[in-house]
Amino acid sequence: MFVRDRAFRARPPGQWNGEQVLAHLVAIDRMVAAAAAELLSGGVPVVDNRAAQSVACLDAIVAAAGRRDLLQTLDQAGREVALLAAQPDKTHRGTNVPTIVVGAGAVRLQQPRPFSVLLEPGHVVSHLEQLAALAERS
Repeated sequence: MFVRDRAFRARPPGQWNGEQVLAHLVAIDRMVAAAAAELLSGGVPVVDNRAAQSVACLDAIVAAAGRRDLLQTLDQAGREVALLAAQPDKTHRGTNVPTIVVGAGAVRLQQPRPFSVLLEPGHVVSHLEQLAALAERS
């Protein structure tokens, strides 16, 4: 990963630092994995990203993993999502899941969305761009 051996610049005011962005991705992967597991067990998950927006939660993930192991934690969470996401059939993937998405302190979405939307890469890509901007050039 391009951020593996790079330090992160100081964050712009009001934004997450690089480690917090990585922790956010860990939290989101864990949320999606839990939703997939709930769906596979016959339930209908509720997806709510507010915990993944909490600086206290993000800092706890960073502290528990440590910076060096944070990328490994993210990799493991991503693999868990991939393994669980590969299991649902078309019916599961089309299941509308109640979803709450908060960003920058405002509710951006509060409505059911197909589970398959949670598996789209756009969210990760936007944060990779954010990380690239925060990574110091070596």
